Amino acid sequence: MRLLLLCVESDKKRPVDWLYIESLVRTLFVDDKTVVRRPIFMNGRSNYNSSKVQREILLCKKRGYESVNVVYCIDTDHYEVDASQKKELESIEKYCGTNVYDLAWFCHDIEEALLGNAVPDSEKYSRAIRFVKNDEIKKASIDKLSKTKYQKGSSNIVAILSKYLTLK
Repeated sequence: MRLLLLCVESDKKRPVDWLYIESLVRTLFVDDKTVVRRPIFMNGRSNYNSSKVQREILLCKKRGYESVNVVYCIDTDHYEVDASQKKELESIEKYCGTNVYDLAWFCHDIEEALLGNAVPDSEKYSRAIRFVKNDEIKKASIDKLSKTKYQKGSSNIVAILSKYLTLK
């Protein structure tokens, strides 16, 4: 068995990112019984290198899986106009490179990449539930989710997950 850890920005109580990503995986990828997918909820992008997240990754690596791959699923936010967001994104990129983790990004956020528009924070959870319930992932553009460079309303999530899962 192989383990695919997906570090997501959302929290366990309102697993917005996880709902979107699981919907994407179930719809676009073959159900591979040899790959276990598990979320690590970071409770915010800035916690990417927190001791709690690092400890969870380490514990999972010690569980005896054939292989463990880590994918950080991060919103780019408005890196092109906000210097602090750009600096944090660059730090996350470096951190992933240093630790040999993959970085799946959503420009500017997961809703913009999957829905085509931003969603107010107060509506994110209910919108994610509706997305899953209505199987809206089928409307998403695989091309927009397979980019190699940051572009508004795009992501590299399909390209990254294709390293570990097989597209249907």
